[in-house]
Amino acid sequence: MATRDSIDVALSSIVKKIPLEARVVSHENLHITISFLGDQDDMMINPILESMRGVTIPESLSIRFQSIDYGPPSYEKKMVWASLARETSKELEFIKLSLEANLYRNGVQWERDNYPNFNGHVTLARFNPRTRERLEPIFTPFTESFHPIELSLFESELTPFGPNYYKIEN
Repeated sequence: MATRDSIDVALSSIVKKIPLEARVVSHENLHITISFLGDQDDMMINPILESMRGVTIPESLSIRFQSIDYGPPSYEKKMVWASLARETSKELEFIKLSLEANLYRNGVQWERDNYPNFNGHVTLARFNPRTRERLEPIFTPFTESFHPIELSLFESELTPFGPNYYKIEN
């Protein structure tokens, strides 16, 4: 995907400024999380996939980015994010609400977030916020965009080198 390549180029120009211990997310693991479901029993996979099939992605939806900077905003910085444009986050919030309504109807329980508004982003790197007292500025305008084609379910595996993601197929 051209957007992932553009992210790689942008990140390569700022990687020297982020904490040395930061774990950069691999190119193939870049994604936008619509809803984090936490640990799920294998028997819940089909109800989750069924919930996802009930969500329509508008053909007009364009995922637009606005910048690369530390995240999350308003909290202790511990990641590097490619943040989505506010309009894109609002559109994705409707998809999130539709998905979560379907999950609820299908008996799926998950960890609900405590944030008032969906803040769409792609995590590019993670680091321990206590390891740096002062972070070098990295704000970079980033205005790439793409059209999504599907919702996908991923299983994440945490490793000392960062998470790995595996797409779950139906």
